[in-house]
Amino acid sequence: MLRFMLYGWLSALMMLISVHTALGERAELSSFAQADRSKTLAEWVESQSQPIIKKLPSHSDIHSAKASYLSARERESAQRQMSLDLYQEALIKDPGYDRYLVDLISLLSELYHTQEALDLSERLLELSEARYGEAHPHTGSAYTLLGILFTRNLQQFAKGEQAYRRALEIWTKSYGAQSYKVAQALSNLVGSLHHQGRYGETEPLLQRALKIKQRLYGADSYTVRLTQVGLAQSYRGQGRYAEAMAIYGQLLADPQLQHDAALHGHVHYNLARIHQAKGLYAKAYGEISLAMQRVRPLYPLGHPTHLRHGQLLKQILLAWKKPELQGTLDAQLQEIPTIAPITRVNVDQLLALLPAKEQIEEATRLEKRGQQAESEHQFKVAIQHYLRSIDKDSASVLAMERLARLLIKLGLYQQAEPWVEALVVRQTERLYVEESERFSALRLQADLLTSGDQVKAAEALLLDIMQQEEQSFGEATPETMRALAENLNRQGRYAEAEERLIQTVNQMRVKKWDRRAEFFLMPAALKSWYHQGRCKEVMKLSQQTIEYVAKNRELEAPFLLRLLLPRALCQRALKMPEAAKETAQRALAVVQTHHAGLLLKVEPTKGAVEQLKKLLQ
Repeated sequence: MLRFMLYGWLSALMMLISVHTALGERAELSSFAQADRSKTLAEWVESQSQPIIKKLPSHSDIHSAKASYLSARERESAQRQMSLDLYQEALIKDPGYDRYLVDLISLLSELYHTQEALDLSERLLELSEARYGEAHPHTGSAYTLLGILFTRNLQQFAKGEQAYRRALEIWTKSYGAQSYKVAQALSNLVGSLHHQGRYGETEPLLQRALKIKQRLYGADSYTVRLTQVGLAQSYRGQGRYAEAMAIYGQLLADPQLQHDAALHGHVHYNLARIHQAKGLYAKAYGEISLAMQRVRPLYPLGHPTHLRHGQLLKQILLAWKKPELQGTLDAQLQEIPTIAPITRVNVDQLLALLPAKEQIEEATRLEKRGQQAESEHQFKVAIQHYLRSIDKDSASVLAMERLARLLIKLGLYQQAEPWVEALVVRQTERLYVEESERFSALRLQADLLTSGDQVKAAEALLLDIMQQEEQSFGEATPETMRALAENLNRQGRYAEAEERLIQTVNQMRVKKWDRRAEFFLMPAALKSWYHQGRCKEVMKLSQQTIEYVAKNRELEAPFLLRLLLPRALCQRALKMPEAAKETAQRALAVVQTHHAGLLLKVEPTKGAVEQLKKLLQ
């Protein structure tokens, strides 16, 4: 009896709490949604956005840090300190933005501020798992940074291997087994295995990475050459010296690599180890001297590369029994530059500023609640949720992207512009970038240009994105090809649009994409065919698309509208007036059911509705 009474009391309490929470949220939403009734929607959005936008770093903030970082790699101590300071300032302005955090951790790692880098890396992993999930590509990147620290900085190779294997698992599921990210993860894993002397295990991993990179970038690309360095090292570790030396000879003779001092230093060091193992000490001495000469300007005194080279030189001189050459080693060491240490690294301050897991979860909750909007009041609620999500967790790039897309859909192009710019800053103006996200941000920028009738500028940007994708992935992505086709349709260049779509479909079939993905190219294809007078093809494929996609997922109203409009226009052209009216009525019913009156005033929906109404006259 007591148990039932307790259960009832707890249930009533939970109900009271939920009602109180709901009422509180409703009151809060009403307060901001009803405020400033005298303002237009555009003015209201601007007043709500500006305080948050002002907190975010601009292009110049992060670009200065990036430029300083690149200069820092020249080993100028003042520049390195400036770079660290700039990244810390950027993070203080924009706490929790993990892209800046990745750059800062990488810089600290290169400068062997290992403990500071490790503290921030562990927080980055925590942020990534809370923000994106344990199996998200960003979480794989966080594991990769930990792997670098454990392998290169801490010499804890088993821990490095564990982190790299987790990154490989995540990236394989996220990007596919034949992606460039998987090739990168395989190369990282090989490094940790080499340090453990497990050379036999690395050869199949390297061969797999080579096949991926050769397919994506070509057999003579720089990234393929770097993988060949690893393969040669695997051969050397297995005692297969002839095979290793053949690869090293090719690398030293390659004109593309003549200015890569670090790579040449690595090759000469490994050749020295081969000659040492074969008892050819004179040759080994010559190779290690060349290695030290090539890397001398690159790293400061005390850097592990110099220590490793010096240790090998001592071993060679001892085995060669040439004590008189010991002075050579001392002279080599004296020529290594001494660079003042970095002292100002305020990691504790940054850790205190980074969002806690609870903040991230709250931002995610707000973002999800902001996804649905149909009336003007609900639009305001959604916008406010996105703004609050960004304010709580400024790394909420997804919330920023959805907010920008919502504003574009509402025709608030001027208000969308600063958010698109902020997104592009985050996804382009940084050193360590997920290429797919950078291209997604640039495509959104092209969408904004197209929506604002700057179609030529949008086309130029999309062509540039295609070129960058071809360099990164070996080919342009279907998303960019579709966006370009829709842009060409807007310009009345229908045959060119069709050509782009055919290329995209062929590409998707070669890669064995899910067949459903092809149907989401159909609106652009139907518009192109209608304007080329190919109405029979429009009729056939529009019906197939509607039937096929309807069976597999719920059709979104804008997508269905773009299928039905060219179908209705073609029915009229084929002298099927009753069928055209029926299709037009269906399309208008979709619009009225799913679109708020606000959206009916925005192109291209406004123009489509006017065309449909004419068909009913």
